[in-house]
Amino acid sequence: MDPLMILMAVLCVALLIAALMTLITENNFRLILYFAAFSLTAAGLYMLLYAPDIALAEIAVGCAFVPLIYTIAVMKQTTLNVVVRCAGSEQCDCYMNPERLEAFMEEIGRFCDLYGLEARLVGGLEGKVTTVAGIFRPSSPDLLIDYDPVQDLIRVEGNENNCLIESLERWLNQTPGVAFVGVGVSENEEVEA
Repeated sequence: MDPLMILMAVLCVALLIAALMTLITENNFRLILYFAAFSLTAAGLYMLLYAPDIALAEIAVGCAFVPLIYTIAVMKQTTLNVVVRCAGSEQCDCYMNPERLEAFMEEIGRFCDLYGLEARLVGGLEGKVTTVAGIFRPSSPDLLIDYDPVQDLIRVEGNENNCLIESLERWLNQTPGVAFVGVGVSENEEVEA
């Protein structure tokens, strides 16, 4: 059997493994490494298929530029900003008792410990109406929580621009008394926190 064909078969299997690992990993830094390995393996296949120009482009973009951008984006995520909508006054329809809020923030803290983040309660406790802000706001909340006293349920809305929202949704869906109601962002709405 031709050694070139064996090498191509090995690279194809490595390409599939790197692609699967990229899809199933939950750690963002490992995901970036698997993506770079996928690109490097693809570049090797392009070289064996006599396409050196495409291989060089794949190395430059897939192994260097894109992982660098992803790494910068992941490293900027150091806090999880939580805004409580209308929870600070007993006159409000959705008054949440402080012990319940503290228990919820402890659960968020356990999630943050898993990803090396800091949970921060950034506002909304003054009884003001608050919305999830857009990506270009420096104090953009990642989570907006609201309390439904009728069902005794904490409703959570996540910012779609946060790369961990899907993982947090899976985490919170296993927490009793908490419902993840969706992901949303509005560039036109103001944050009053």
